Amino acid sequence: CNLTLSSRFKLEVAVQHLLERLQAALRSSSPNNTTKVKDILRSFHYLSEYVDVESVRKAARQSEEIINDHKKDLNRCIELEFTRWTSSSSAFEKGNARALQDALLLLQDFDSTFSAERWIQSKNEDVTKLQDEI
Repeated sequence: CNLTLSSRFKLEVAVQHLLERLQAALRSSSPNNTTKVKDILRSFHYLSEYVDVESVRKAARQSEEIINDHKKDLNRCIELEFTRWTSSSSAFEKGNARALQDALLLLQDFDSTFSAERWIQSKNEDVTKLQDEI
């Protein structure tokens, strides 16, 4: 891509700003921000597909890493809240249930291979055992 030095600099600044917006949208962890995150990811996909500049390709890879890290964090949150729920020694309250539900829905939005319904079905056996013990 034949960009002037000035144009290349502006592009690099814009791409870094896009990465910052992605991180900010993910930090908010609001289900309402999934559209914003997906729009940013589409922008990165488009840029990496059509703009042959190393800084753009690098930022696109970083956006994928950020999303993958976020998915791992959501998985950890889900497992933590589920462990709290199934542990008799942990307090599991309405806030924990909300955190579990939000994490399940967010992970489903960000990961096309994850299904909250399948996850819940996979845990039904554990839930049944827990209910039998109580």
